[in-house]
Amino acid sequence: MPRTHRPSPALVLSLLVSGGLFALLSTWARHRPPDRWERDLFALVNQLPGPAGPPLLLVMQLGAYPAILVAAAVAAAARQWRLARDLLLAGNLAYWGGVVANLVVARDRPAGYLADVRFHEAISGRYGYPSGHVAVATALAAVLAPILPRRLRGLAWLG
Repeated sequence: MPRTHRPSPALVLSLLVSGGLFALLSTWARHRPPDRWERDLFALVNQLPGPAGPPLLLVMQLGAYPAILVAAAVAAAARQWRLARDLLLAGNLAYWGGVVANLVVARDRPAGYLADVRFHEAISGRYGYPSGHVAVATALAAVLAPILPRRLRGLAWLG
């Protein structure tokens, strides 16, 4: 089947610049402990009262691996086969790309750098950069945002 769509030069440039920035930031993160602002932000979020835990956990789950499957299943139930495919593809690329990047960068989670850390939920996995939850949530939002009504697009990016 002949190809009917070629990626625009702007898209290719965007991917190259984004990939280059990611590689640069990953190299920087690999060789440095978290800066003061990162430690302060982490401490601020983790000092929130106990009732803040469930909403934070809910938002975090939007980037968990099962979110990929749920999003694709909802799209398939609505007979949106291409959307289901795109959600599975983008979500899995983000998740597994994050796994590989975690192994390459090998930057500990904040608990590895900070004492007296209070967690709202149990944390699994050794490495914390890049965040797999953020990667998955961003990938799913990037697929969903263009098909959402304009007034709802911002909600896709909040997750």
